[in-house]
Amino acid sequence: GHAIVAVRAALAPIYLKQAPEQSLIGISLRDIEISISQNGKSLASRMGDVLITHRGLSGPAILGISNAAAMLMEDGSIAIEANLIGQNENQVREILITAQRSNPNQQVKTYLESLLPNRFVPFVMDQADVATDRKWHELTRDERSRLAATLVHYSFGEVSEVPLERGEVTSGGVTLGEVDPKTMMSHIHLGLFFAGEMLDVAGEIGGYNLQAAYSTGWVAGESAVNFIISQK
Repeated sequence: GHAIVAVRAALAPIYLKQAPEQSLIGISLRDIEISISQNGKSLASRMGDVLITHRGLSGPAILGISNAAAMLMEDGSIAIEANLIGQNENQVREILITAQRSNPNQQVKTYLESLLPNRFVPFVMDQADVATDRKWHELTRDERSRLAATLVHYSFGEVSEVPLERGEVTSGGVTLGEVDPKTMMSHIHLGLFFAGEMLDVAGEIGGYNLQAAYSTGWVAGESAVNFIISQK
């Protein structure tokens, strides 16, 4: 008789419709902002590290946003992008102008390699439609604007799947409103207790799901004993 929230992947990798190029596999992007968008609107984001895999993306930021991605996919296709610099587009444009003025004979690629993994830089420049041999003094205003936009909105493309079987945990299960949080006993059936992933609970990465399982298990077990004693 309990309402059951649909089971969805959580703390899972995200697979892309267009798998990453072979040369990108294994690259780690440190402390970037990942965003999930639908119909051009950003609906969820996370900060953290991202690992590019043979089928898509993983790493703490991806695991943290995967449950939101799984839920949003039920309403239609979603895409994933990254702010690689941690600044807004106007700020990045000013940073690029400063770099251009400071070292006009430097290759743009060399400058970007000081900010991002070397193997990743050509893909950023390709998405921005800027030649990899371009020097700062050769860069046009339009190219600089495209580069700034790409650094803030680098597109990884459309998501194909958030694999349930690859998730460390799941969301979904018995809806929380039907369980007493002080005892973990059902509001519908006296003497029925729930714990762990039986409940619609999915915490962030970092041990929170283990903590939820241990804590609800402890409370449910202790409360069950007390309930039996009270009935006797």
